[in-house]
Amino acid sequence: MLSSPKSNSNLTFLSGAGVFDWAQSRLMEDVLNKRDKFEGNDDIYSESEVLDLIEEVKLNQKTLRGPDKMRSVYQKAFETLQELMLQMNQHILFQMIAKKYNEVNLDNTVKLLVRCKQLLASRQLVFKTLEGIMEFEK
Repeated sequence: MLSSPKSNSNLTFLSGAGVFDWAQSRLMEDVLNKRDKFEGNDDIYSESEVLDLIEEVKLNQKTLRGPDKMRSVYQKAFETLQELMLQMNQHILFQMIAKKYNEVNLDNTVKLLVRCKQLLASRQLVFKTLEGIMEFEK
């Protein structure tokens, strides 16, 4: 079977992640403390902020038109995505995404927000799964 060198290198790169123990994750801390919503701070968006911002951009893309506003949203979305991916043990994948979306522009800013939304949905699923496992193990 033939495959491209690019896919081989990505496969090797991703396979270096090894085994992950969810019990040692930051997401498990949230499960133990019953924090099902992803909370933001000055540097990262909360779950509701990501969803609201996406809706705002859908209604009017000029929301991000100013260079300062776009840079601010891009940076905070980037930091939010990084935090979400670290919670989900996606360190290596985040490095690849960071390289892909390194330019501050409207397209990349929106894509970062959408990736945050997708990871928030994934986080909810993993949260519920871990919560269910803990309940089962009682």
